[in-house]
Amino acid sequence: NMKKIIISIVSLCTFLSAQSASYYVSTTGNDANNGSQVSPWRTISKALSSIAANQGHVLNIGAGTFVETNVLAIPSGVNVVGATSATTIIENSASTAMQVMGSGMTGANVQSISNFTLDGKNNANCKWGFNIENTNGINLKNVTIKNFDEMGLRLHGLANSEIQFIKISESAKGFPDNAVREGANVPSWAIIGCSGDLGLGNLDKVIIHDIEVNESQAYAVKVSTYKIWGNSSVYMKDVEMYNMNLQVTSGDCSIWGKLCFELYDIDNFNVKVHHSRFTSVASIIPANQFNFPNKGIEFYNNHFDIHKSGNNYSVEYEHDNLVMHHNYFEGGLYPLALVPRSPVKGMLVHHNVFYDNNGPSAPVNIESGVESGTFANNTIVLTNSMWDNFTVFNLKPGYNSNLRVVNNVFVKNTTKASTFNNGNIGTVEYNLFQGLGTNGSNAFTGDPQLNLSAAGLQRFMPVNAATVENRGVVIAGITDGFSGSAPDLGAFELGQAQWAYGPSSNIVPSETIFQIPGIVEAEQTTLSGGVGKNTDHPAYTGTGFVDNFSAVSAKVLFKVNATSSATFSVSFRYANANATSSLSLYINNVKLKNVSLPTSGSWDVWVSKLDTFSLQSGNSTIEYRYEGGNGGYVNVDHIAFEKIPTVFVIPATIEAENAELLNGAGINTDHTGFSGTGFVDKYNAGGPRTLFRVNAANPGNFDFKLFFANANAQSSLSIYVNSTKLKQTMLPTSGSWDAWTSKTETIALKKGVNTVEYVFDAGDAGNVNLDKISVTTSVATSLESLQELQQIEAYPNPSNAGFMLSGALENIFYVSVTNTQGLELDRVLLFDKEFGTGLSSGLYFATVQHKNGTSKTIKLIKK
Repeated sequence: NMKKIIISIVSLCTFLSAQSASYYVSTTGNDANNGSQVSPWRTISKALSSIAANQGHVLNIGAGTFVETNVLAIPSGVNVVGATSATTIIENSASTAMQVMGSGMTGANVQSISNFTLDGKNNANCKWGFNIENTNGINLKNVTIKNFDEMGLRLHGLANSEIQFIKISESAKGFPDNAVREGANVPSWAIIGCSGDLGLGNLDKVIIHDIEVNESQAYAVKVSTYKIWGNSSVYMKDVEMYNMNLQVTSGDCSIWGKLCFELYDIDNFNVKVHHSRFTSVASIIPANQFNFPNKGIEFYNNHFDIHKSGNNYSVEYEHDNLVMHHNYFEGGLYPLALVPRSPVKGMLVHHNVFYDNNGPSAPVNIESGVESGTFANNTIVLTNSMWDNFTVFNLKPGYNSNLRVVNNVFVKNTTKASTFNNGNIGTVEYNLFQGLGTNGSNAFTGDPQLNLSAAGLQRFMPVNAATVENRGVVIAGITDGFSGSAPDLGAFELGQAQWAYGPSSNIVPSETIFQIPGIVEAEQTTLSGGVGKNTDHPAYTGTGFVDNFSAVSAKVLFKVNATSSATFSVSFRYANANATSSLSLYINNVKLKNVSLPTSGSWDVWVSKLDTFSLQSGNSTIEYRYEGGNGGYVNVDHIAFEKIPTVFVIPATIEAENAELLNGAGINTDHTGFSGTGFVDKYNAGGPRTLFRVNAANPGNFDFKLFFANANAQSSLSIYVNSTKLKQTMLPTSGSWDAWTSKTETIALKKGVNTVEYVFDAGDAGNVNLDKISVTTSVATSLESLQELQQIEAYPNPSNAGFMLSGALENIFYVSVTNTQGLELDRVLLFDKEFGTGLSSGLYFATVQHKNGTSKTIKLIKK
């Protein structure tokens, strides 16, 4: 596993022991400031020249456009983080916009760089966008690079690193003085050479993935001794490249047309390129091209989509130990071509589809010969009329002494016959030919009944399997996992899952933002500093866990979004078989504390560490970092965010969007006139609830005034108090969704925390928008609405100047009479039915206290 190799090397790197710090750059800052969050710098060049190297410091670049004129040299070990690639824009007119120049491909310069756009603005002086050279342990992520003259991103002399979610466009214009620029060693045929948007050279244990390149003037990805690096020893070792979308739109840069991907004149050792899309030629020509060393490169699950680039090759190569399997070659003049030089060894081409090639040359054109190799279980379908009378499989006679062509399906779907030129192949056997003459031993004929009207690879799956099923032979390591009595012919084994091709998703430089409350799996977030995904211990949640917190600056970053400002209980789930370890906790790039992580007893036992912290509404970052002084050495499974409910002290006005929204109730802003930051909607199906958690200093009755909009006829919601349904409240039309009205209900609350919910219940009409509630102390004129005090009345006593109570007096504790200033004038206990005797005329309030703690206030007028 290549990622494990990279992680194990990065884990050896250590920083100097100084404590890391966070610095800030803002478009509203000033270079006379100190670079703190409250006093940020204005320019990035000032910041980078002020921050010490190799201490794990973090430079946070805010949102906005930063115009720079100098090379932005990032010191070794300094982490650079923008807001996002869409909002942090760096325009630079220097010949190199940004660079990291290390002291070697091993050592302590481990750093993370992410979340911004570099723009050369098509300035002819802007040659290179980002140059990373002679360094180790780089995690470059979520960066857009565009409009540079010669090269967007140059990686040369890079080890133990990961390059991911990078988008490069129009950053390789080419240069007419190429021969002069690169020296006399440039071959005469390459003088029209071009640079590449992504230039690579001397990579060791590097992963490059989720890359999008859009280029109309030059190469997309280029690794070349002559054309880029100007030296004679360039290599790629233990390099993996995947999920790339490489688009080149025209063909005037070299004699072969523009290339999507060129590995020219270099040494390749264990290079893997997979699950990517190429719209033009991929060229793999190794160093020492007339004396082939034993090298290895593997292409698999790629889409060579050459329809838009004219009569170009898909893949040209002259390389020992080339492995190509499960690729889809669509269009192209020569889908697979060995250039005419020395015979190659170790060629392995199996389970590929070749379709709709432009002709008139062979889909497989091997001019240089194959000393040893296998071409097995491929499906070649020719539909272009240019193929009439031309060779399907062209092999130069005399060189192909030990090539085995076996278990393939060859379909010629045009009007005239074509030939199968086998040259001097060692073995041709067990192949199916339709529309062609048969060749070799144990050959089959017939219609494989491919569904050519279907989309994607489905078109090459036989409708009737009889002509291909169980007719092949076993080839160790290629077909020995077959279903049935023998391997099938062609690119698919029926009865097994169909293989996929091309990028797994659209590639854009963005990060997943997780909504909270909820559980966020560590393996789905941003990992850097050598941290990686693993599955070698059981009982984890999700698809794995994150390990290798053993190098300074190793970290996992959780990007979360809170719908409202709140305090959260955060459960950090981890395993630790060592003694107590620790990680540093950062919130929005500011260190909060060191988190102690006691042993869990075993790597297979998971425990949780609880923390509480507040987050503002919107996006936040939560990082767990291994820094100097931390123990590290933990495995991280996930963090679970649970919102600690907000309790509002009443009387108060409470925005509905700040309440607890349950069962589908949501926040919106698509109507005008609301207060706060929005309103609550989605009351259009059974179950949505908006819960207000309120604290009453004393028991009593409170008026809950609900502000709502309703463009329909009269609707209704149910009111629940402390989880018990109180009543259904009728909500008349407000005339439109932009007009707000109110409805007041009196609710009895106990002392302390109560819950009041507005629920779309069974029998409710719903379909309303809730803006806020205003809660005030209730002053009522009757008791009939209070369930606990039903049938209680207060009325003047004609026999004297006081008042009388009637009804269920056995439930009354006392009655208190106050004046309008709240001064208590009289208190009548349970056994006494008369109160207020001797009061003068005026307005009074009588509070009836129930034995269960509830109360009701009555407005009384004595005449």
